[in-house]
Amino acid sequence: EANSRLAELDRVKTEFFSNVSHEFRTPLTLMLGPLEDELAERIAQPPAKRVRIETAYRNALRLLKLVNSLLDFSRVEAGRAQATYIPTDLALLTRELASMFRSATDKAELELIVECPDLPQPVYVDREMWEKIVFNLISNAFKHTFEGSIRVALAWRGEYVELEVSDTGVGIPAAELPRLFERFQRVKGTRSRSHEGTGIGLALVQELAALHGGGITVTSTPKHGTTFTVSIRTGKAHLSADKIAASPAPSAKATGAAYVEEALHWTPDGTSTAAPHEQGASQAAADGGPGAGAAPRSETPPRPRILLADDNADMRQYVSDLLGAYYEVTAVPDGEAALQAARETQPDLVLSDIMMPRLDGLGLLRALRADEATRRLPIILLSARAGEEASVGAMDAGADDYLVKPFTARELIARVRAHVELARERHGFERELERANQELRAVNRELDAFTRTVSHDLRTPLGAMTGFAEFLLGGKPGPLNEKQREYLGDILESGQRLSRLTEDLLRFAAAAHRPLARESVAVAALVHTIVDELKSTQPDRPMTVRIGALPDAHADPTLLRQVFANLIGNAFKFTRDRTRAKIEIEGHSDATTCTYCVRDNGVGFDMQDLERLFASFERARDVARFEGTGLGLAIVRDVIERHGGRICALGRPGEGAEFTLSLPR
Repeated sequence: EANSRLAELDRVKTEFFSNVSHEFRTPLTLMLGPLEDELAERIAQPPAKRVRIETAYRNALRLLKLVNSLLDFSRVEAGRAQATYIPTDLALLTRELASMFRSATDKAELELIVECPDLPQPVYVDREMWEKIVFNLISNAFKHTFEGSIRVALAWRGEYVELEVSDTGVGIPAAELPRLFERFQRVKGTRSRSHEGTGIGLALVQELAALHGGGITVTSTPKHGTTFTVSIRTGKAHLSADKIAASPAPSAKATGAAYVEEALHWTPDGTSTAAPHEQGASQAAADGGPGAGAAPRSETPPRPRILLADDNADMRQYVSDLLGAYYEVTAVPDGEAALQAARETQPDLVLSDIMMPRLDGLGLLRALRADEATRRLPIILLSARAGEEASVGAMDAGADDYLVKPFTARELIARVRAHVELARERHGFERELERANQELRAVNRELDAFTRTVSHDLRTPLGAMTGFAEFLLGGKPGPLNEKQREYLGDILESGQRLSRLTEDLLRFAAAAHRPLARESVAVAALVHTIVDELKSTQPDRPMTVRIGALPDAHADPTLLRQVFANLIGNAFKFTRDRTRAKIEIEGHSDATTCTYCVRDNGVGFDMQDLERLFASFERARDVARFEGTGLGLAIVRDVIERHGGRICALGRPGEGAEFTLSLPR
């Protein structure tokens, strides 16, 4: 039952292909006829107009070729192929068919070897089918051969005639050979001149050979080449008498022309650096391009540069003509060429097809985004794959925009213009930002130099002030009255506050400019030392300090000591009003991070002051009675962030504060 359903589905699909192909042929006929008439018109046409007509005609022919292949295949598969076998000088016919590719192979600098000696007797073939066999095999060889030769040979084997088409191309991986003749099957990742194709050609060749009582085989070595061998039976005993004709039919030259024309457009000189025709500007303006309604004026600044990558030569020329009136367009046939050009010329925008040989559009996108020099380039991807999934996938991969073929000239020009202008505005903003940053760095350098100089210069007079004040308060020169002691106490306190500010300024400047010297730091030992030092300055103060497990850190030991000294020092300072101060210091680690927490039951802070808390020279409200410069937590945050870590804080007024910092292991 399942097989029956599958067979019915297969029949319906074949019928669908056949019907669709028939429906395509009517509008194609109505397209090709007028185009042929235009090309045959003896009245001189402007060059740009003729090029556009030739492009349309050539691509209509290509579409007809694809439709015909699909129709032929569906007919053969459904058993409705109408073959007419006639006695044919097969060697002469094959030589004629192969020679049609001479212009393409010469253009691609390949050697075309034709070895088709006369055969002992005529061979019964359907000429049109034989043409399709030869054209498909030579076209396939040409598509995958970049140097060396293509050989077409015909040999008499008695009961069979063998056609052998061999090349020195890229070859086919052994794993792909068993499925090579399946319909719609294409070898993925193989280098080719173009990604265009339906995957029908070889399957059709196999079916056409079978209709001649023969078959096809293939041998291939990757990087060395491939050989296809088609065998068909001689004589006519194997053929139905009603399908045998006495006289030959004319050759289907149009079919051959379509194959050869397609091959010619796979050759390297299909690449064009845009040299738009005279009508390109007016056509683009009529389509709503930049400056629509007026001829483009000469500009003093250089025109924006567009890098276009597409393996279809007609598409390259068409897009180049559309954009060439306003931009300098460089067109290349694949992603590798585009990547090299982007690195060498730094275009203003990259416009790339997705399906291309060597390196496809998504691969080009990833390579450009991975390179620091090109990662900010605007990139628009072109694709024949419509639908939300395709466009979302392209945008997720990093594309700036996605355009589905077929697109209108107006839409293409509008998208390109928008992204070029946006990129230029961004570049202008970045230049302005860099100029501002340079000025800011200069001001910071001057400020740092000023801070260090002033701080050092303040140390000497401050030392003298506090030293003499302590000396006089010691009563050595003689007794002081109460007013004198009060004044000296104020002088000593102010001097000590200035000294603390000076030291904090120096530490702040040092923390910002000192290069990190990371090493393993025993944080537990470091914290115990800091706590013992702070306790020694207040030996009679009632407090509970609990130090939990503290993992070792990979950090600059001097700067990390400054961090913990500031955090624990703040905990000691802001718990001064408590009957019994409680301070907890603990930590933990996982595979990537070491985390430490300093918690106290001091005055706390309002979470509305959180942003001010870590700012330079800023302090939380309601702590004016506590000494401080407003630099301690700014130093802490700067040091932690320079280590690639982060710090956060929680607090409530009157209930204490908690500071948590994390460092990468």
